[in-house]
Formats: sequence, C-alpha cells, structure tokens
Amino acid sequence: MDLALAILLWVGVVLGALLALLLLVPLDARAEGRIVGGELDGRARLRWGGGFLSVRFGPQGVALHLLGLRILRLRGGGPHEPDGEHARERRRRRPATWYWRHRRTLWRAGVRLLRAAHPRGRLTGRVGLGDPADDAALCTVLSQAGGRWPRLELDVACDWVEEVVELEGRLSAIVWPLELAVVLLLVRFSGDVRRALREPA
Repeated sequence: MDLALAILLWVGVVLGALLALLLLVPLDARAEGRIVGGELDGRARLRWGGGFLSVRFGPQGVALHLLGLRILRLRGGGPHEPDGEHARERRRRRPATWYWRHRRTLWRAGVRLLRAAHPRGRLTGRVGLGDPADDAALCTVLSQAGGRWPRLELDVACDWVEEVVELEGRLSAIVWPLELAVVLLLVRFSGDVRRALREPA
C-alpha cells in the first residue's frame, strides 16, 4: 500500500511540474502572410521553451520540431481550389446578423484576448466591402484598433468603391499561457458574453 501511494505521489508531482511548465513558460508566436483576390498565402511558427519545441505552419503543411530537429510532418491539403457555388452558398448561410448584433461584445472580448498576447506587427493594404455602411463601420474599427495598440501598425485603406481585400502583414507575440488562460476564463464567463452565447443565432 505504501509503495502504491508513493508511486501515485510521484506521478502527481511529475504531472504538476509538467503543468507548471506549460503554464509558466511563454510561447513565442510569429506569422506573416498576404491575401489578394481571395487567395491566402502565409506562414506561422510557434516556439515554446526558447525553441525546445516548435510548430511551423506553411503551404506544405505542419511540422513539429524538437530541439530544432523535425520529428513529425503533416502534409497540407494541396492547392486551394476556387470557390464553387456550394461554398458560396455555405458562406451566405452563416449567421452574420448574430455577429453584427453582438459586435461590441465580441470586439471587447477580442481586445482583451489580443492584449493578453502582447502583439506587435504591421498590416498594410486596402479593404472594401461593397456597401458604404459596412465600409464606414470597418473604417471605425480599424481606426480604433490603430490607436489602441501602439505596437500594431495599421496602414489599411478603405476602398469605398470596390469590393476588395488586399492585405499583407506580419505579427509577433509573446504569450504567457497562465495569463491567457485567466483572461480567457474572465472573458468567457463575463455577463455580456454569456448572454450573447445563450441567444440563438
């Protein structure tokens, strides 16, 4: 019996130490990409423990590295196929009205989560939604975002004539998992977010 308790105790100690490492060691995230005419191209990398463990995302797939050595690779899904009528129909059925009704709640939640990641980077290009009212709302969001985070440089112009998305950017962040977990719990169980999630789409 004493041996079984000792084994359980050591297992608990090891699991607790691993959990503490996961929560207290920061993640270094970097991404860069561009979107033009509906075509998306980009790369991203997550590093944990100063490069002890890293995950790289790219057009060729996902690669897992340990101490700089690739130990696993998952191939991508191949080249992007043009949207068909079925894909466009799926997008039209998304509950955009729900997002619009709760845009302020979602914006505040997104700001709190993004702030916890301590981001820095640059985004350039032009965006047009084809509707003056939507363009005005988008320009307001972009101006607010540009003033809220000095380390995020936004140089995105609103196109009031065409429906277009041409963006290019890079982003880096230092994520402390414990801080992000606490902020995520606070956001998830805040009153306005809970009411928004309970409301049917």
